[in-house]
Amino acid sequence: MERLIARHVRFGKTPVAAAKWVQEVDEPNGRVIRTTRKRADLIITLEEVAAV
Repeated sequence: MERLIARHVRFGKTPVAAAKWVQEVDEPNGRVIRTTRKRADLIITLEEVAAV
């Protein structure tokens, strides 16, 4: 949560707006992804992204 909020703040949202966005958009999307992950053709981890 903290990482997502910080990312939104870096891109211009206020901390309050960023926290609201994470709660209302990012978290629900994360729940969908967690429930459908098994069907994914490709999963990219943060470690793989950091290595690029």
